[in-house]
Order: sequence, then structure tokens, then C-alpha cells
Amino acid sequence: MRKILFLLTVVAALGLVAFAADIPQDKQVLQFKTMMGTVTFNHAAHAKAAPNGCVDCHHKTRAGETPKPCSACHDKKKADGKKLKLKDAVHKNCWDCHKKNLDAGKKGGPVKKDCKVCHVKKKK
Repeated sequence: MRKILFLLTVVAALGLVAFAADIPQDKQVLQFKTMMGTVTFNHAAHAKAAPNGCVDCHHKTRAGETPKPCSACHDKKKADGKKLKLKDAVHKNCWDCHKKNLDAGKKGGPVKKDCKVCHVKKKK
């Protein structure tokens, strides 16, 4: 049950990413509340750093299209053919890009597969 609730939260949060283009550049820090903790994502910084623009993260978006949330193609429960399930697709997208940047000697985000690096629980 916790896993399903977590995945539903992730899906809802990813839906917000599709609307990020309408957020002013200086306000594009998004927070995704998940059962594992809050993930803070600086959309403006990522958009600025992406050499190929939106398609670097929104890999199936064509020029001029509004990016779709990952859940439009990736099922939250299972992989389908070559498509990863939602959670795996989101994590792979982040980790692969961060690792590629670090390997090229550029600034990169976390690549350590430790949930607490990105998912921060509020202290009580």
C-alpha cells in the first residue's frame, strides 16, 4: 500500500513538471512531496544547463511541443517492452545525466543511489 501511495505521489508531482514552462524562470524550484521525503528540483537550473533544451530530460518531446509528464508513457506499476516503469524511468533519467556530466568533468548532481540524498524528510 505504501508503495502504491508513493508512486501516486510521484505521478502527481511529475505532472507539475509539464507546466513548468509557464513558471517564471526565477521561480522554477519545484518540490515533490513523496513518502520517502521531499525532493527539491531546481527546474530553472536544469533548463539552463541542458545543452539540447527540454528534450534532454523530456526525451520524447519534439520541437514546439509542450513536454508531457513521464507518466504519459511510463506505467507506474510495470515496465512495458523497452519502457521502464515510472519510478525507474525518473531515477534513470536523473542519474544517467548526472553521471554523464561528472564523467565529462562538468558539474553534476547526485549519482549516489541513496534515497536520502534527494528525498529529504522533514525533521520533527
